[in-house]
This record gives sequence, structure tokens and C-alpha cells, in this order.
Amino acid sequence: MDNFLIHTFSIKNHPISELKDDFKMQYVMGLGEFMCYMSKKDSRARLVFEVWARSITSVLPTSCWQCTNDFSLIKTAISLKRDGLHFFSMRRIFFFDCFYLTSLLNKKLSTYSYSFLNEHINGILSRHVLKDVYSNREKSTQRGIPSQLLSHKQKNEIFLHKPLKKVLVVATMTAGKSTLINAITGFHIHRVEATACTKRISYLYNKPVSDGFISKGIDACYKFSYKIAPSALRDFNEAALHFKSLLSNERVCFIDTPGVNYSRAAKHQEITHRTIKENNYDAILFVSNSNYFGTNDELDLLKFTLKQSRKPIIFVLNKVDTFRLKHDSIEKMIRDFEIVLSQLKCYSKVIPISAEAAFYSKQNPNFLDRDELNEYVYYKKKFENIYYDLPSYCEDVHTNKFIDRTGITLVEQTIKKIIQ
Repeated sequence: MDNFLIHTFSIKNHPISELKDDFKMQYVMGLGEFMCYMSKKDSRARLVFEVWARSITSVLPTSCWQCTNDFSLIKTAISLKRDGLHFFSMRRIFFFDCFYLTSLLNKKLSTYSYSFLNEHINGILSRHVLKDVYSNREKSTQRGIPSQLLSHKQKNEIFLHKPLKKVLVVATMTAGKSTLINAITGFHIHRVEATACTKRISYLYNKPVSDGFISKGIDACYKFSYKIAPSALRDFNEAALHFKSLLSNERVCFIDTPGVNYSRAAKHQEITHRTIKENNYDAILFVSNSNYFGTNDELDLLKFTLKQSRKPIIFVLNKVDTFRLKHDSIEKMIRDFEIVLSQLKCYSKVIPISAEAAFYSKQNPNFLDRDELNEYVYYKKKFENIYYDLPSYCEDVHTNKFIDRTGITLVEQTIKKIIQ
């Protein structure tokens, strides 16, 4: 996996953001010159710098990413000492940012950064501060470094040292696999269509805190977006964001696979089968369309999965919101699926869910457009009926909360129990 993706690159309360605009700009200009030079204009370094710098100043001209002949922008940032009538030195914070941001790219860059800065900055006092910050860069407390910077660094490091847990999501086409992933994350990551949406294996990672969406495309280029919307998220191999989920504190990755029964692309089945056989994951989320479960294609996928995988499997029966009280029995649907599993010597829990309703249950209605708001109101009203208290069909529990009734809470709890 690409650890670079799961770092948090923005900070809400950087101490420099409290200064006047001209001071802030001089600071980020110096930081930009440093990152540009040290990384040799690397695209990842520019992404890290620009996101971090926008935390400090909302206006970020392209001239921030440049190198002068005498590194005058860096020297200016180091030398800034006054904000109005209040004495203020930015040197210590500037050096901290230099070492911290380069470490997100490559730990060795911190050593090179120290040598470079020590060679080019002027003044004994500046060199003393530089040495002090560099020598104590790995400590949880540092003299003169604001707590919000240390806390940001610590959160990144703690999260990165957690073991990565991977959940493989498999299904036949149109079972609602992409919608379920959207529901778990709480964001519209994947397009939802009545045809094959997923064409390749993609990896979606949870980040430690919310700071936008970062992706690595099929061209190996990185993109960052503050606004998490489908138009900005297409065609990624790997991506990361902070999940709105019970899994929000877990270092977890969802591996999305192509539907195995797309008649126009036999390669989709090959990709999914190969991924299942590799067993490079900690659990499987097997998604079935409750309206059409037990088809030949699904049974073939189920048999293959049970034969090839050695990991726990969570079975999800999706689209239960389409059932009608007078005509359909949710109990019978679950029982029939359990019979199919028992015939294959599998006795795992089956969880009914409405991924579509679950997605809307996590949305703030104040930020929905008219069509989305209509969907939200429709599902919220529908799930007031006790018939759609979905977890009660597989556990002896009852709830009145919209989000819990959709089944998503039980799915997330089950995943969390397995991967911990």
C-alpha cells in the first residue's frame, strides 16, 4: 500500500494562520521554496505543501512553488520577527514544518534538510534553534513548538503504526457493492449505475482525521480534493479519506472488486477470482441482492469464495428496502439464504441491509440538493415502520434510530469485531 495517502496534510489551527496576511504569505513562500528545492520539484511534495499552506492562508499563488538563486524566500521566512507591536519569531515553527513535511515524503529527507538549512541560513542564533528543533524532532514535547503542531504529528504517527486491516468486498454485478462502500464511508465515492461500475481492483483507506480526499490514479498521479464528490474521484487505484463510520478510528482498507458476471468483460471475473485466491485481506464482505440471491452466477461466486478463501466472511443481503410488508417476508428471505449457506457447510451470520438508505442516514439534510433531500425524506419516513428494523431479523435487538434500522451499524460492528 501507499502510506503517503493516509497522512493528514492539513491543519485547522496552525499558529501562523493567526498572523496578518503579508506575514502569512512570506511564511508560506519560504516554506514553498524549501519544499520545492528539497524534493527537486516532486509532485507529492507540492501536494503536501499546498494543502498545508492552504491551512495557513486561503490564497496561494503559483509563485509559492519556486526556487530563487540565493534562497531569499527561505531566509525571509526565517528572519520574520514582528507582528505589529508584538515580538514574534517564526524560526522554530518554520524549522518544525520543514522537518515534519519532508518526513511525510521520506524520513531521510529530514537529515538532508538539516544539512541544507544549516549551510544556507545566517546567524548563530538561527543555527542554534535549527539544531535544537532537529535534535528533538522525534520527541512528543519540544520547547517552543505549539501543541497543535505536535498533536498533528503525533496523530499521524500513531495511526500509521496501527496494523492495517483489509476487507475484500465481492459481489455479482448490481448487487449494490459500490453503494454499500459509499454507505460505510458516508460519502459518494463510487458511481452507482445499473451496469458494471467497478472495472479494476481499487483500495479505499480510512484516514485518521477529516481533511479531504486524496487519490492515486491509474497514471500514478496524485490528486487532492477538499470537496468529496464523484466528479473528483473517478478512476483511482488507491484513495483515502476519513470514514463517517464506526470504523473511523481503525486503520482499515476496503478492497473493491469488479462484479464477476459482466458479459462484456470476462476479465472482471478473472481479476476478482485472482484477488480472492491471494488471501491478502483480513475479511470478506459478500454482498448479495436480496431480490435475486441464489442465481447461478452468485452461487458460482459463493462456492469459489468458500473454497479459495481462508478468512472470515460477512454476508450482507442488500436492497431489503424494496420489500413490501403485505407481500414479502424478510425472515423467509434470510432463512432461505442461510439454507443455501448451510448446504455449502457455511454457517456465518447473514445481515439484511439497505445500503441506499444507510448512505442517506449519514447525510446532513442541510447540505443535500433537492433530489437528494427527497431521497433522504423518503427513506427516513420509510424506516419509521418497524417492518424495516432490519437488525431485529438477525439479532434480538430493536432500535428506533434511522441509521441503525438500515443495518449499516450492525455491518460496521461486525467488521470491527473481526478486524480487531
